[in-house]
Amino acid sequence: MLKQQRHALVFGAVLGIALIGTLGYWLWPHAVTVVDPDSTRERIENVSAETLTGEQVSLGDLRGKVVLVNFWATWCGACRSEMPGFQAVYDEHRDQDFTILAFSVDETGSGTVRNFLQEHGYTFPVAMVTEAATRSFGVRGVPVSYLIDRKGDIRQTIYGAFHEDDLDAAVRQLLAE
Repeated sequence: MLKQQRHALVFGAVLGIALIGTLGYWLWPHAVTVVDPDSTRERIENVSAETLTGEQVSLGDLRGKVVLVNFWATWCGACRSEMPGFQAVYDEHRDQDFTILAFSVDETGSGTVRNFLQEHGYTFPVAMVTEAATRSFGVRGVPVSYLIDRKGDIRQTIYGAFHEDDLDAAVRQLLAE
């Protein structure tokens, strides 16, 4: 009888750990968003890049617009979970001085990234990451996003997935300033 109770306890513990692991895997992209409160009003040096469509973009040229700078990868689950929201907010506000500059850190090259964007219908500007961009922003992992106001100041730094509702509210607030 004692042996059966021990087996039942071990089975219950293993089952509980498996359940927690499974839930964690599915919920992690939605639970990891951290807004850095010390990130407000930090000015970043000018960063420029060539988008995958061949357009030259620089943060200096984007002054006067609200800009979301995002570092992401096609293999990153949290990155993939935030991108539909990015597209929705981009579609809603791009005619109101809002844009996105997303830097892919994929090491497999731009072909992989282009295919991913095309497959999912993402149209916001994307560039391959540059050393200057990662150095300027101090990127150590993905996803990480920086919301920049019209003056070029970083107003929010978001480590983890940036959810659509939160992004939309933050963009609306900065566009109203």
